Amino acid sequence: QMNSETKTQEILDALKLSTEDILTLKITHMASGLQDCLHSVVQAATHREVRAAVTRMSFYLLNDRLSLKGCPGPCGVTL
Repeated sequence: QMNSETKTQEILDALKLSTEDILTLKITHMASGLQDCLHSVVQAATHREVRAAVTRMSFYLLNDRLSLKGCPGPCGVTL
């Protein structure tokens, strides 16, 4: 049983996402990305930070528009 617990912990450690994996998922998952943009706007201390968040948001919308060729896509629904 001790050996089994060690292997279980090794497997659990291997399944944990790295910082890069978390960032990649946050960026590529549209709903999470837009939520992160909104959070950045709310938490912004300067106009520059707001501008950066709105620019990121516009990239999500542009990608949505280009991928669906003018149909209202999931970004528009989420917003």
